[in-house]
Amino acid sequence: MEKIKIIVNKFLENGKQKNNDFNLNVINIDLLKEAISLLNNDIDIINDNKISICLLLDTIYQNDSYSKIFLNRLVKANNENNISLINDLINNLNNLKNNLINNQEILIKEISLYNLYKNYCDIFLSSVNINIPISFKVTENIKKVLLWANNNFMITDKELVILENEINYYSQKIKSKDDERQANFINQKYEQIPNILKIGFQETDKIEINPNKKNYLDNAVTLLKSQILSIQHYEINDYLENYKNAFKNDNELDYVLNKLMDEIINELLTYYEFLLDKDLNNSNIERKEIVENYYNLLEKYLKIKAFYETREKKLYSFDEIEETVDNTINENLNAKKIIYATSEINPLNAKIISDLKDIPEEYYESILDLLTDFKNNTLTGNKIKRLTNNGKLKYFYEIKEYQTRIIFKRLQDDTICILGVFIKKDNNDIKKYKNMALRNVPEDIDSALEFSSKVETTLFNLLESNKRISKL
Repeated sequence: MEKIKIIVNKFLENGKQKNNDFNLNVINIDLLKEAISLLNNDIDIINDNKISICLLLDTIYQNDSYSKIFLNRLVKANNENNISLINDLINNLNNLKNNLINNQEILIKEISLYNLYKNYCDIFLSSVNINIPISFKVTENIKKVLLWANNNFMITDKELVILENEINYYSQKIKSKDDERQANFINQKYEQIPNILKIGFQETDKIEINPNKKNYLDNAVTLLKSQILSIQHYEINDYLENYKNAFKNDNELDYVLNKLMDEIINELLTYYEFLLDKDLNNSNIERKEIVENYYNLLEKYLKIKAFYETREKKLYSFDEIEETVDNTINENLNAKKIIYATSEINPLNAKIISDLKDIPEEYYESILDLLTDFKNNTLTGNKIKRLTNNGKLKYFYEIKEYQTRIIFKRLQDDTICILGVFIKKDNNDIKKYKNMALRNVPEDIDSALEFSSKVETTLFNLLESNKRISKL
């Protein structure tokens, strides 16, 4: 409640200041009228009243700068016998007077707001200082003060919702402090809105599929989502267990599940926006409905996520990956044939080339050297490691130097497929290894070999032309 107390005190201080501003404006408007009246005369009368005019101007502007301007103009007007030199001063004073009159209308509205909520603010501060409940009427009026703070950019929309939530549950929490069960219930409700506004979701996996099947799979996602939204969260696991049998290809089911999670995340984020929209949650009933719908959908999302992760663990077991030195692999592959994992539609669109978009150019020279040495059988040291302790990475190897990892798979005695490249930043960057393992290896090796030289030329030229001197 401390933040709310600070805002309420600022509101009260602001109201007092507005009252002071209003009273000062009333005085200045009267002074301006008198000064303008004295200046709207012939030159002799102005000369007779110049001391009074200077005093009025000094009082209005709280310094003597404007009275000095007046006196300089008056000297010129006397010398040139030209009263028009005073007219600019009159115009400026008239403009200031009109601005103050207009400002009075704004101040009157702000003072009315202050007077309307002042008593509620005083009751609120007295109550929270001694930790006693406050009435519903006081609560609702303090929310109006919070809205004032939001409109004056003192707090963000998110802070407004959180503070409104806090004051909503303040009295209930105090009243329930002797009832543990009720207190736990109130605390759970109290925490729901901040939990939504602090939300964050794990990024879903990007699954490669045959582009020709994308429309079919996207339609499957739409139908699956409709069914998921119509059943209870506890029914989801059994439903997905049966649903998975409709797919022969693991990648296709993975794609559908990840796309489904993406769409549900988007809906969950919509509820976040609803909470920040003052027009959509301006009552406790509307706020309660938003929160309930959010948590109902969240439970379903978590069930889908758990199903996917359990399935992935069974399929791929990417808990740990060990790197084992293989001193024989380079010798055994002296006469190796190299192909590249590519798009199913475009055999020249190699995955390793796409990977370079996410890799800083400082690493390009290292990648180029490793590929060249691997191709020419001149790799030194233990730069080729076999990936072990994982059944799904059987026949997978990496070429490594510092953080650079080039992943390839041994297909036949003399044929390998380069799957891609990444920069390893964690001790065991499971997700990157998993993405490599899920890439499609060309089934027609003879055709892939025909395109290999073109892919290699493009790849090597790209690395050569964009490499920078390494700072690693």
